[in-house]
Amino acid sequence: MRNNFAPVALNTDRFPIALGRIQEAMAQFVLILNDTNHDVEISTHLTGATFSSSWDESDLNMTLHYGGPKVFSSINGGTWTSSMKVILNDLKITSIIGRSKGVRTVVGRESTILTDVVTVTHPIHKSPISVKYEKPEGAFMHPNHSTMLKALNWMLTTISSLSSSSKTKMNLLEMYCGFGAHTVVLSKASVFDRVVAIEMDKRLVEYAEKNILLNDMQGRAFVFKDDAKNVARQGVAKYFAKKIENPIDFDVLLVDPPRSGLDKSVCSLACQGKFKYVIYVSCGKEALARDLTLLKNSFIVRDMCVTDLFPRTTSVETLVCLERRK
Repeated sequence: MRNNFAPVALNTDRFPIALGRIQEAMAQFVLILNDTNHDVEISTHLTGATFSSSWDESDLNMTLHYGGPKVFSSINGGTWTSSMKVILNDLKITSIIGRSKGVRTVVGRESTILTDVVTVTHPIHKSPISVKYEKPEGAFMHPNHSTMLKALNWMLTTISSLSSSSKTKMNLLEMYCGFGAHTVVLSKASVFDRVVAIEMDKRLVEYAEKNILLNDMQGRAFVFKDDAKNVARQGVAKYFAKKIENPIDFDVLLVDPPRSGLDKSVCSLACQGKFKYVIYVSCGKEALARDLTLLKNSFIVRDMCVTDLFPRTTSVETLVCLERRK
């Protein structure tokens, strides 16, 4: 594996960071590749294998990447497909995807969408909240189930605490929402009146909209396709003037940017806007420290949480709740 881009030997045939089902499939697939009697069609031009699983481990996809021309079809005499059917059954994999220079084929379940159900606890009622998700193949998603649940429960508890001091129900503006991992939970828990989310990846926007419908949150959660910095440069009021029928004031800004952190325009928006609170989800420690420096004149740290994103590495996920200075 890699830690800060440097290769690190784990000295084990397992990948302990991954979910159990991925660990088992990886170990068995390595055994197949190391078997001198394995079908050479499996390994010829193979450059890598990617495993993705639903958080509840009900679905498991394996994608095999090939750097050279590949005959996937048995029509032309290839044995790849028949070998994959055996592996699919032996390793209990949902779908195996073969990719080679613009060619894609699937063995197993044709739909490679990962389906999931995540259950969190309502911070006040202590009742379980079950959220259904559909996640597209190959798209970015939170890789660690346990830290994801910890982050979601921390958010719910923290936001519930903020809501208790507000006379009216608050509204949330979320940036970098992905397929709606936070969007849907925060809507379904009813900790906000309305949740409005921004995401620039067209495919993730489509799945965020699907997940809102899947959980009957239409009318309470909304997703728009755009770049966060474009929204920031226009300003919230101007940007949403023609997008939302009854413009609203946002009390909380939730940001979950890539490792590189926030664009300066988003930091400026947070400082100059009407937000009472900012919740910052970060997987890049250095970028977080830089951005907090830009925000410190307008906000103080109210609470924070650190989760072990990738055990055995220096990677952590940090969640920070900022409160506007009086």
